[in-house]
Amino acid sequence: MKQQKIKISILVILLCIILVLISIWKITNKETTKAFMAAPIDRISQIPKKEPTLLSMLKTATKPMGSTMYVYGGGWNEADTGAGKEAVSIGCSPEWNTFYQLQDQNYDINVSSYQIHEGLDCSGYIGWILYNTFHTLDGEEGYVMKGEDMAKVFSQKGWGTYIPKSQVKDYQPGDIMSSDCEDCAHVYMVVASCDDGSILLFHSYPQGVQLNGTVDKQGNQESEAVKLAEKYMRQYCPEWTNKYPLEILDKKFLTHYAQMRWDTTDKGVITDTEKIKEKSAEEILQLIFS
Repeated sequence: MKQQKIKISILVILLCIILVLISIWKITNKETTKAFMAAPIDRISQIPKKEPTLLSMLKTATKPMGSTMYVYGGGWNEADTGAGKEAVSIGCSPEWNTFYQLQDQNYDINVSSYQIHEGLDCSGYIGWILYNTFHTLDGEEGYVMKGEDMAKVFSQKGWGTYIPKSQVKDYQPGDIMSSDCEDCAHVYMVVASCDDGSILLFHSYPQGVQLNGTVDKQGNQESEAVKLAEKYMRQYCPEWTNKYPLEILDKKFLTHYAQMRWDTTDKGVITDTEKIKEKSAEEILQLIFS
């Protein structure tokens, strides 16, 4: 009889332990679900495990430079609704360089329109940069959309601050610049600003993916940025610069574009570990091409 009472007591204790464990599990599961539901869907929690910096993003931007033609629709899908397979793939598509090698100095962007696998347009290029900056696997959700929308949409994802074109005062490495003007309808990424007010930028622009410089604040074409762009394009893309004239970008690139400036704090999706925002244009270029 005594042994039976002991067995019953043990069973009661075990049952109590089980009930306590179930209660703990329910509380924990509830809090986890709550935290997951509350997490902002477009911030760093949803970006694949990679630790991008402004410098790594700008280094990534150089990979198709000087070997990828401007193709209207390049980087988009067949339905023209978003990113195509090339813009959600890690690395450069071999087809880009193959198509580039077939072209001469008379390349006509109007003839190649919608040959979407052969090159990149401006928004396809920016989308490709971002995908290759934040992702490590092919085939995930991409970032290609109308270039004029990119600055605002990316800021709405919580990636940075949107600044309307009328309020843009300066430029920092990585700034995404979008224009909805009829004579622009373009998007580019800032590389650096120069002391004379000119800026260096990466974009896909006739004839293709390249580093260019703008005029200075007064509209002078012999700006610091133009000189630096020519120096580095001739050094790192000599075949391209021998084939195609270097673009000198006019004042519209300084006045017609809204801006998305990255949040590089601990709360952002990208950092400035190398502190390139504090460096000169030449120092930034040296780091990018080192």
